[in-house]
Amino acid sequence: MIDTKECLPTLKKIIFQAGSKVLDIYHSKDFEIKTKTDNSPLTKADVISHKIICESLMKNYPHIPILSEESCDSFLISNPDSLFWCIDPIDGTKEFIKKNNEFTINIALISKKNLF
Repeated sequence: MIDTKECLPTLKKIIFQAGSKVLDIYHSKDFEIKTKTDNSPLTKADVISHKIICESLMKNYPHIPILSEESCDSFLISNPDSLFWCIDPIDGTKEFIKKNNEFTINIALISKKNLF
């Protein structure tokens, strides 16, 4: 079992690192926009945020699987009662593209058995 209070400082560092890169892209003059198979937008910021968060979570919590909006095709959990990370590297990509400041970076620790 993971002590959620002990992981908060690590999660804060991960969020600030991803957020810093996302804001650099947000404030740049131009950023790449692609379209995913479901016709939703994908920006360079989504990809970079996803990479930072996933690499950091895997390094710090290698035993906990990760479900990310940007890699859900590869998600597999062997025990449905176990913990997993659920991340959305940028929630509100359309708002990010509009540059209206209405987007977030989300990391959740999900457990079927426990509430945190």
